[in-house]
Amino acid sequence: MNEPDPSDPSTAFKRRTGFVLVLVTVTLVVLGLMVLTMQILLLAFTAVLGGLALGVPTSWLTQNTRMPRLLNLALVVLVSLGAIAGVGALTGPALYEQFVHLSRELPPMVRALASSIRSSDVASELPSLEKLMLGSGLAEQLTTVFSSIGGAIVAGAFVVVVSLFFAAQPDAYVDPMVRLVPPPHRDRTRRLLDTIRVNLCSWLLARCVSMLAVGTLTGLGLWIVGIPAWASLGLLAGLLSFIPNLGPILSALPGILLGLALSPMTAVWAGLVYVVVQVVEGNLITPFAEQHAVSVPPGYLLTVQLLMGLATGILGLLVATPVLVVVVLTVRGLYVEHIEQPDRDIIIIPESAGKRSARP
Repeated sequence: MNEPDPSDPSTAFKRRTGFVLVLVTVTLVVLGLMVLTMQILLLAFTAVLGGLALGVPTSWLTQNTRMPRLLNLALVVLVSLGAIAGVGALTGPALYEQFVHLSRELPPMVRALASSIRSSDVASELPSLEKLMLGSGLAEQLTTVFSSIGGAIVAGAFVVVVSLFFAAQPDAYVDPMVRLVPPPHRDRTRRLLDTIRVNLCSWLLARCVSMLAVGTLTGLGLWIVGIPAWASLGLLAGLLSFIPNLGPILSALPGILLGLALSPMTAVWAGLVYVVVQVVEGNLITPFAEQHAVSVPPGYLLTVQLLMGLATGILGLLVATPVLVVVVLTVRGLYVEHIEQPDRDIIIIPESAGKRSARP
């Protein structure tokens, strides 16, 4: 039996076609597995973020003290839990009363607004506001993240445990990833992972500063204009500011509706408070806090937020920004910089990391 001639063009074409078919098949299988396990992957990514948040103070203590890393991690966890418990004991009762007041006053306002919209000429063009804010739609979106309360508890425990493991021994998870890469590219891969770590830590710090500032300014502003439950609304605004673009819009609706229950002018003042806070946050606080983090174009960010929110629910919406940061840094470090400077293998780490990495 005659073997095919390797120099035959038809033989080379068949081989290339077979390679492309195998590559496409493998890619589709990998994408399919990623879609099926998307919730687990997002939970794992959330755990990595938690590990980074715990790892920063733990590393600082380890470098400046002679105590073991595990002991420093335990100290960080205990101090964090103590701070949360202390703040909860001081502000918990007042916040609970305000949330009860908010839950009692807000539904009638939403129903009244929905009734007025239904009676208008544009009612057929708008979705049901009452169902959107109070009906089963929001509850269904919340419950789709986890199938049951037991699933939510398991997922939360998974995030906490993996975060602690990652913060305790980060090198144990980074080194195996580097070893998967061929030896000539391991230094480059390690620098890329270091770049991602530094930028994610900078982003987390910037988000925490922004959330604290937005919550405080919003609460004070609503208190000045006479909005009830101002502290709970400020807390809600601070928490939702973790989600860029969409969070401020969602947090403004309850405050404006409560202001409308008092008077139209109060609602206008409440809306003005939210606008001023967002202007200050967007032009002063966030640029200063994120000066060492990677810059992501707002259009890309909003698109990824909507896509991940539709595909995976609230969890995807929460982690859309750090996921996009990782994607941007990976593409920049492995492709863009290599194309722009083909004679150098370089990955730039922000100056806040205290190091530079370059290989001629």
